[in-house]
Amino acid sequence: MRISRKLALRVLGGTCVLGFLAGWVVFMHYSPSGRPRCQVRVSTVEVSNDATGTRYATFGLSNVGQHAVFVLPPYGLQNHSGEWRAELVPKTAKAQGTNLMGVMSNGARRLNPAESCRISLVLPFDDSKWRASFFCFEIWPPLTGEIHALFNRLGWTKGEDGQIVASTDWTEQ
Repeated sequence: MRISRKLALRVLGGTCVLGFLAGWVVFMHYSPSGRPRCQVRVSTVEVSNDATGTRYATFGLSNVGQHAVFVLPPYGLQNHSGEWRAELVPKTAKAQGTNLMGVMSNGARRLNPAESCRISLVLPFDDSKWRASFFCFEIWPPLTGEIHALFNRLGWTKGEDGQIVASTDWTEQ
């Protein structure tokens, strides 16, 4: 069987284009860059009391990664003593021992790369040492998730699901 020269060139050209695209995707997915793929930084912006003595904390969350992230509604607070001011614990939150899990009322927030937001929470304790944690989920660009799943199945990468926890610690001086 004889293949025409034109058909052979088309097959060779198509193979080269597919090989180039596959190499580009692998290079872009695994090449080191100046920024990590997914990273959210949390800082405590302000801790204050209102007229009733209720403490509030305002946190700044910044997406310093390459991909957009969702800041999910659940949050965690951890205090040093394990004592809670029960009247200030939100009705939907669960406090047990030194840990409290709650849900922010304003829902999930999307942070594109280099974007930031502020979140204010009631601090239902009097401790001077505590930690706040926020749960985030990386939003991959189109096809990146499928390529990542394929590489995981082939054993080329360790399994990651794009979920991260961003935390900040506070100690009053």
